[in-house]
Amino acid sequence: MRSVGDLDHAVFLVHDLDAAEAQFTALGFSPTPRGYHSAHMGTANTTVVLPDRRTYFELLAVRTPTPANAAQRAWLARREGLCGLAFKTGDAHAAAAELERAGIGAGGAVDFARAVELADGPRDARFTVARTSDGATPGAWSFLCRHHTPELVWRSDYLAQPNGARALVEVVGGH
Repeated sequence: MRSVGDLDHAVFLVHDLDAAEAQFTALGFSPTPRGYHSAHMGTANTTVVLPDRRTYFELLAVRTPTPANAAQRAWLARREGLCGLAFKTGDAHAAAAELERAGIGAGGAVDFARAVELADGPRDARFTVARTSDGATPGAWSFLCRHHTPELVWRSDYLAQPNGARALVEVVGGH
């Protein structure tokens, strides 16, 4: 698939975003301020942005049940924790079409945003994602992410991690 790029971020689905943020802080990370996604997404997050400026961890919680977060709610009904991997794409709409042609797509690309507080007022960090269907990547939820406003994600004031972490280079999992 031509639209699939490098690893973008790892997603940890959690019931309690405050508790997960406290756990990551205890591990020596510096999570970003809370973000609230577009209403149709029904989710909130905090991230741990790594100074390589290419990868991060996302702690994600469902705030309001919506059709867009049905897969995340089903996952959370089984367990919380590391659940998904996002890969970079330059064109999420093309990626969604490629996934559909391969028989593993979960419909068209989805646009959403979350406000980021800046000194001169809030701005929207905007994204478009193409998702794989349930079970297409056993043991993990996978999607492709297009960052329309990367400067709002990889901000210089977010990059320093007290524990010295610099990059997410590999994800290893098991049951």
